[in-house]
Amino acid sequence: MTKIDKLAALLADINALTKEAEAIKDELKYEFEYRGTKVFEGELVKATVIPQDRTDIDRAGIIAALNVSTELIAKYSSKKSVLSVKVTSK
Repeated sequence: MTKIDKLAALLADINALTKEAEAIKDELKYEFEYRGTKVFEGELVKATVIPQDRTDIDRAGIIAALNVSTELIAKYSSKKSVLSVKVTSK
């Protein structure tokens, strides 16, 4: 197995494990929302559901509402180069 094939296999495993973990988290959230259970005890660890409020800011909406120019946006923007690796099947 080449290094690239190993990378693809690892990414596939991570994806599957992430889906499994998210499904369990969804079950815990359901238990919290519908039964009020907040703490879940395992044999080795415990999990706690933590409710919190999140505020999302509509950046594009603010820019449009304030009629912010592209020059002003450019003045307060920064750009940096990054590298990424995309893995696709043949």
